[in-house]
Amino acid sequence: MRPFRPLVLAAVTATSVGLALPATAAPSAPKEVDGLSARTVAQIDALAQAKRGLTATQKKVDSRLLTEATQRSGQAAAAGVGHVATGVSTDKQGMTAVDVLGSPKAVAPAVQAVGGRVVAASVAGNVVRASVPLSAVESLAGKAGVQHVGVAAQAMLANEGGRVAPASKAELTKRISGALAQAKTRSAAIPAAVDQGSTVSEGDKAHGADQARARFKVTGTGVTVGVLSDGVDSLPASIASGDLPADTRVLPGQEGDGDEGTAMMEIVHDLAPNAHLIFATAFTSEQSFADNIRALRAAGADIIVDDVVYFAESPFQDSGPAQAVIDVTDDGALYFSSAGNEQNVDDRTAGNWEGDYDPAGQTIGKFAGEAHDWDSYLTRLRETADFQGGSAIGLGCCERKSGQPPAPTAHITGFIRVSADDLAHARRLLAGNPVYEAGGTVEIRELPRGS
Repeated sequence: MRPFRPLVLAAVTATSVGLALPATAAPSAPKEVDGLSARTVAQIDALAQAKRGLTATQKKVDSRLLTEATQRSGQAAAAGVGHVATGVSTDKQGMTAVDVLGSPKAVAPAVQAVGGRVVAASVAGNVVRASVPLSAVESLAGKAGVQHVGVAAQAMLANEGGRVAPASKAELTKRISGALAQAKTRSAAIPAAVDQGSTVSEGDKAHGADQARARFKVTGTGVTVGVLSDGVDSLPASIASGDLPADTRVLPGQEGDGDEGTAMMEIVHDLAPNAHLIFATAFTSEQSFADNIRALRAAGADIIVDDVVYFAESPFQDSGPAQAVIDVTDDGALYFSSAGNEQNVDDRTAGNWEGDYDPAGQTIGKFAGEAHDWDSYLTRLRETADFQGGSAIGLGCCERKSGQPPAPTAHITGFIRVSADDLAHARRLLAGNPVYEAGGTVEIRELPRGS
């Protein structure tokens, strides 16, 4: 029988960091409230008070932008509060990227009036991506037609190694010149129907595409594939080397920046050598991503693929890109999005959880709505033989032999006892846990052996 460590998975309803009460407190320690020091509580109160004092115009601005602008002007975010990390960045000219909600017809001149520049505008999404002076975000929010000014949502690629830094102009020139030289010496004897270029993707065999072409005599003829990614910096070089067909198209002004798009089209070309290819960047903004999905379909794309992730995309409500996917698939297109290297459910290593919402008829603390039913999760735990019981945790109190005890934490709502080899094993048992999957925090604590 394998040795195990008894551990407790305690459900924490807060979506931030779980806080544990200290076992002892030094006499000089400040009074705590739910495990938070008096100084921390005072700062939280000060920030909340500052928010309550915002004007109607300021309330239309993302608090991160307001806070960063305030701090860069030499003022504190709130009385008694030190520096607050906002994640807002600017270029050397003090410009920052924002998403502005409102009709582009009204927002565009408003952006220009505060010294900004419109990067992309979407009539369908009623939003404008712009670059504006950080010091002018409040002024922009006060312009007619502006509904909200937020930090620009940024994209990332669903690839293993992260985004590769763009090549310099000199490197691109050298690469293209070399490819053109090689192209002049390429043999003209290769039939066009199976011309896959100088390098063939391993995916051709991995997906059995080579066998499909031979057996079914299909090469992509008559099919147009639309690709969405970051950019196509090396497109001329790939066309010159034969790794992309000469008729590869890019939607006007949508070439983007980077080379993931080039690589994706090369893979498509290897698998379906006679398919027509169209590219559009998905990196300008989330709404521009959605607009380009529709634009690729309008340009004739029968199949559309992307490898892009926007963290702002909600799993609970269809955002712009999801709505665009619905539009193009309803129109007859096929759409495929990269799932990323998120492993799999069968091995209990998945980075994503998917399942139907099953209301339990109960609420959790201050959170609105009903909690998800735990039955399916607990059933699976029992099947692993790691389940050791558990319980809900009701209201209680904290006791201290001397001095004023802190109030009991309101965050711990229940626990599940499991047997696990180590913390890594216990973490794997969180897959499917409704609190964990919903974005809540679950504390893992080791129990004394024999308890």
